[in-house]
Amino acid sequence: MEILPPLWEPFVREDDNMDPSFMELMKHEGINTVYKDKDGQIVVGIETADHAAMMIKKSVITSDMKVEVVGEIVPMVVPSIKSTKDKWRPAPGGVSIGHYNITAGTLGMLVRKKDTGEVLILSNNHVLANSNAGKAGDIIYQPGPYDLDGGDDSPCIFSRGVAGFFNGCYWLVSKFHPNGRPTTRFKAYDSDWSQYVIGNLHSFYPIDFSGGTNVIDAALAKPLEPLDEYVKDEVLGIGKPLEVRTPSIGLPVWKSGRTTGVTNNTIKTVDGTVKVSYGGNLTAIFVHQIFTDNMVSGGDSGSVLFEDPTQHPVGLVFAGSNKISIMNPISEVFKWGNLEVL
Repeated sequence: MEILPPLWEPFVREDDNMDPSFMELMKHEGINTVYKDKDGQIVVGIETADHAAMMIKKSVITSDMKVEVVGEIVPMVVPSIKSTKDKWRPAPGGVSIGHYNITAGTLGMLVRKKDTGEVLILSNNHVLANSNAGKAGDIIYQPGPYDLDGGDDSPCIFSRGVAGFFNGCYWLVSKFHPNGRPTTRFKAYDSDWSQYVIGNLHSFYPIDFSGGTNVIDAALAKPLEPLDEYVKDEVLGIGKPLEVRTPSIGLPVWKSGRTTGVTNNTIKTVDGTVKVSYGGNLTAIFVHQIFTDNMVSGGDSGSVLFEDPTQHPVGLVFAGSNKISIMNPISEVFKWGNLEVL
């Protein structure tokens, strides 16, 4: 399995001219986003109103800045009709997918690697690679594991030493779990869980959780073959993706995701800085991000943001709160992976 060389190299934009005051502001607890609006005024996103009052009292936020409450920013991986949470073959963009050891996110779209010609599935690192914990070859499910879980009322209760079919449930086995015990419960279907495998992790761009800056949360999976039986070059409710375009403030956009389906909004900035809480005390700072008002929910991570009403990709959904949604610039994702639209 090929690992892209850029995986292990620092990701630096040639035109990186970010306002240094953004990173100074991000050092303060409670400040989660920073960007400049269309008039050039700095807009500071605060987790709570109490944080805002504290930052104003400390003169961190000054009178020439705008303040908005954005809540805690988290990856949009789980907390729709045929449902986006169901098994799809061939699977289009906009439906549930996930690394074997996560909950569920969204299959973004199909892309082609320019140097090898490989057709690959695009989504987020935290969806396909379990936030840096995955390795090339790991199993990818469609739908994602959360959508195969029996839930709280399921008879699928873990019994040590049992693998395979038990009590009306199919279990993951230690072959894919180094700790030797299943971590995901599967409903009983007409055959075993292997029918939900759609491919394997191909490569991912590592997220820097050490305090440095990130631009993308992205990963690629190689679908099983024959391709036309497993994946489909279109996005549910939107259509076949066209060439990538550069986003701008005020641009109408739409996306198709596992949880909220097709939603629309307008870009607020294309150069935002955001602090994202990944859980387990892992926090990452992202720069040069696209912001919109809330248009996604848990499970929509990996959705592709398109120019509305066209099929031109502009961003890759990866995080948000109940106030704001955050996307990577998809041009940077394509640059990293040496990708093109099919």
